[in-house]
Amino acid sequence: MAYGLAVGGLLIALVGIPAMVRQDWTSIGAPAWIILVYAIVGPVYLAYMLWNWAISRRGIPRTVVYAFLVPVWAEGSPSWPCTSRSTRSRSWAPCWS
Repeated sequence: MAYGLAVGGLLIALVGIPAMVRQDWTSIGAPAWIILVYAIVGPVYLAYMLWNWAISRRGIPRTVVYAFLVPVWAEGSPSWPCTSRSTRSRSWAPCWS
């Protein structure tokens, strides 16, 4: 798996280099940079630290149950009012639609 991620990451980087060189980085405003930092720090570092803290406190069998709640939380999270999706949409049961 690690080799696949390394090769895939290298290929994506090679394909993206021309676009990165042409990008006008000064035209990107502060809000976009703040959102980028939040998108990296929040899910990657903070969630990883909280997950490991929970495992150290309760153990793997008791915390893995919460991993299965992630899709439920994502569907009912406060972000859905900002989109055009309805909570009554068929997305609640994608396997049965």
